[in-house]
Amino acid sequence: MSYHSPEEHYPCCDLFRLSTYDDRSGCPSCWVKGLPAEEVPRVGDVLKRGWFFFVPVGLIIIILFLGFTPEVAAFWGIISALVLSWLRKDTRMGPKDVFHALVKGSRSNMSAGSAIGSLEIIIGGIVLAGLGLKFSALLVEFAGGNLLIAFIMVLIISIIIGMGSTTTGSYIILSVVAAPALIYLKVPPIAAHLVVFYGACLSNITPPGCVFAFAAAAIAEADPMETGMAALKYGAALLLLPFGFVYYERRPPPMVVVHRSKDR
Repeated sequence: MSYHSPEEHYPCCDLFRLSTYDDRSGCPSCWVKGLPAEEVPRVGDVLKRGWFFFVPVGLIIIILFLGFTPEVAAFWGIISALVLSWLRKDTRMGPKDVFHALVKGSRSNMSAGSAIGSLEIIIGGIVLAGLGLKFSALLVEFAGGNLLIAFIMVLIISIIIGMGSTTTGSYIILSVVAAPALIYLKVPPIAAHLVVFYGACLSNITPPGCVFAFAAAAIAEADPMETGMAALKYGAALLLLPFGFVYYERRPPPMVVVHRSKDR
């Protein structure tokens, strides 16, 4: 276990401040307003009615920490949710409800499953043809060996590839075609992979392919592009965070420290 001085935790504080920014006045362009204070539910009442929703999540985390596979953790999470549903009459699941839940879960996983299958074909072609290393070499050559230019290009590519696709699938592709360029320029591997992963996540709030913003626009009955621009406006500060992964003055940067026990 390692300890850090207080100033080394400043980037984490910056991330917390950026991630918890809240505009309680609502979003005028999306016609979305915050709840009045008298309509906001009390935390105690919410926990009293829905405490059991935390149990499957906690169980999954515990099982994963015990070293079991994600499949085993997901299985016991589903079983615990089924058992906990019987604690209340209004949430009790019968055979018909279980069947419908399985059908709905299968349908929701079809897109992810098909995407993963397609991505395996793409990744296989890239790896076998050696295009990943060639693309990274071309990227470094185009940037003239300048880390800042290469970093900005990698971040833009990550955002573009992440638009309209799953974050996991985007990261798999980017880890082959984009991250090696930063690693070649002496960026720590974990920082390089965090940049491409974070860029794929940012695509959800970056027009024109901001899927999360479009989903919010459908709920709010607002214009999708106006909602996307509002999402980019409120999340603009998050675009600065990847710079901390690469340019923080200490090596390894405290934002991406990997802890290793002394006996390994």
